[in-house]
Amino acid sequence: MIIVVFGSITLRTIQVSQQDQLKEDYATPILVGTRLDDTKINPTEFTKAVEKLPDVKSVSNFSTLGSAEYQNEGRNMSMSYAVVDLKRLQVQGLIPHLKAKAASNSLIVSKSFAKQSHLKVGELVQLGEFSNEKQVVEPKGNYKVVDIEEQLLNSADAYVDWKNQKLIDVSFYLLYVESKHIKNAVN
Repeated sequence: MIIVVFGSITLRTIQVSQQDQLKEDYATPILVGTRLDDTKINPTEFTKAVEKLPDVKSVSNFSTLGSAEYQNEGRNMSMSYAVVDLKRLQVQGLIPHLKAKAASNSLIVSKSFAKQSHLKVGELVQLGEFSNEKQVVEPKGNYKVVDIEEQLLNSADAYVDWKNQKLIDVSFYLLYVESKHIKNAVN
């Protein structure tokens, strides 16, 4: 009898754990992605096209992960960033703690990265990208930490908006699509 109870509790724990993992991996009911490297898909145009489909409630886009560097206490720290449409992610509830309107130099970081890097909301950080050609980190501008989220999608350390025009050495990767009727939207 104890084995059955223990077994059912274990199975329920595994089931809940798997559900949590699915929610983490699939933040919306529909994901539209690419497996191609370096696609030429324009994420803004693609987002708008998918948004016009019947029964689609909201759409946000996500880039491949880029690598940026910033100075922290006199040394360069690396971080992986995704370029996203912050306003659309905010509407979908995928960045629930962001309350203010995001600017083009807004930076949203994960809680673990903020802790590791000693970053706080309101702080300005200069970000750059390593140039293989010049073998130095080239500055890409100052970004303001506007939010610290518990966890970011796709294991990113940070998000910047597509409007930033400087940290854009990435390509389209994924659309997060909310739908009133999933089957109708997919067909």
